[in-house]
Amino acid sequence: SPLPDDRRRTIGPPWPTRWALHEEATMTAATFRTGHEVLVRAPVHRVWRTLTEDVPSWWSTVSRHGAVTAVLEPYVGGRVLEEHASRPWGTVTGWCPTGHLEVRGRMDLPSGVTGLLEVELEETAGCTRLHVLHQVAGPWETARWVRSTDAWRAMAEQVGLLAEQSRRTLGPV
Repeated sequence: SPLPDDRRRTIGPPWPTRWALHEEATMTAATFRTGHEVLVRAPVHRVWRTLTEDVPSWWSTVSRHGAVTAVLEPYVGGRVLEEHASRPWGTVTGWCPTGHLEVRGRMDLPSGVTGLLEVELEETAGCTRLHVLHQVAGPWETARWVRSTDAWRAMAEQVGLLAEQSRRTLGPV
């Protein structure tokens, strides 16, 4: 069922119009969910490679500790390991090359909070729709909600921008 208006916030696009497809964030006392969708002027395989192989190029947008790098082990059961972290950021629970990435775990969230990250790629007219969904369950503070919404928006934008520019750095596929 839809949330009451006072618990639902839709955020307008502060970035260039070409990025703005859809963005929505909701929060209740026990859950937080933010979703971002951007249109990337690059083929799906290039967006996928940027997302999964060039993690250090965008990781700082989502790291709470300002870590500049992380490693994604590319298979179900693989880990996402953040630089200087004492435990994995998350575990890969869904992996379909060029289409779907799902990670679950602590994600460096506060005690008692767990997270889910889902990324879907969809080819559309020579471009790629990049859908990013992040949700958490557990006690969550409003200030963190705002920062997290901004971070996942920045991640989607950064992956898109890097994929558009990656022909030079990642080479042809």
